[in-house]
Amino acid sequence: METKDRHPSEEGSLTRRRIIEAGLAAFCSMAVPAPVSALARTVDWASADLCRPVLRSAAYRSRRGERLADFYRRILGGESERTAAGSWRVSAGSETLLEIVEDRGLASSHPHAPGLFHMAFLFPNRADWLSAVHRLRESGAPFFGASDHGVSHAVYSADPDGHGVELAWDKPEVEWPRSDGRVAMTTRALDLRGELANHSPSRSGGAVRLGHVHLQTDSLGDQTDYRQSLGLAITQDTYPGALFLARGRYHHHLALNVWRVRPGLVRNPNAEGLFRLEWDLPGSPAAWEDRHGLEFVNQAS
Repeated sequence: METKDRHPSEEGSLTRRRIIEAGLAAFCSMAVPAPVSALARTVDWASADLCRPVLRSAAYRSRRGERLADFYRRILGGESERTAAGSWRVSAGSETLLEIVEDRGLASSHPHAPGLFHMAFLFPNRADWLSAVHRLRESGAPFFGASDHGVSHAVYSADPDGHGVELAWDKPEVEWPRSDGRVAMTTRALDLRGELANHSPSRSGGAVRLGHVHLQTDSLGDQTDYRQSLGLAITQDTYPGALFLARGRYHHHLALNVWRVRPGLVRNPNAEGLFRLEWDLPGSPAAWEDRHGLEFVNQAS
């Protein structure tokens, strides 16, 4: 059989995609056990602001920035542009969602090191979400599953660099399942074919935003740092090996899991992938870095 040489970043992306596929397949079929009550923290649902965006934008490093920017432009139905500094920006409506810094000398990110599990892009309504799902299918990107989480519908994939992508649509808050006053997300298979059957796709980029970021780590004890430094509260602790955190009544702005990280592996600061998140977090520090080197910049400071 004839073989073709691949760029090292493409080999790394293929490996990462296979591992993400296995992890997300498990996630999409996961049963939800009883809560770990010792980790619970009460959220003041009544006084919190549900709808104010918290996660504003994300920055990635990539060997092939134009390819990555074009992928997100097409899937999100937005725009991409090259900046004077040589990076790429992807926007939807008036909001910049992603900055992509190109560096041909980067290493491939290790799929079992701490870092990004997936980035969730939130669409304002079901029709726009289904249009994005249609564009994703037409792009040839890998498909890892579709889930009804009770609070949202979600489709999982990966970008050309092998990093996890979630396309999501939130159900109305009154439909969110709750238990003892707290959100109670679930994972059930979603009939995506049925969802798409009567949908006429359209191009849409308005009002798309970053819904949440899901990180992989080697210890759920990291949640203490995120709570203290970002002012987040645990909203759900019933998934094995995972925690969900948010501000306000939202189901989650940040999630952590320990499903894939191998003990002793560290995040390579000179590798492809997510390296900075910009938030709107009143009362939190202007800048903070977690113990794995991920930067958090607070626009509200």
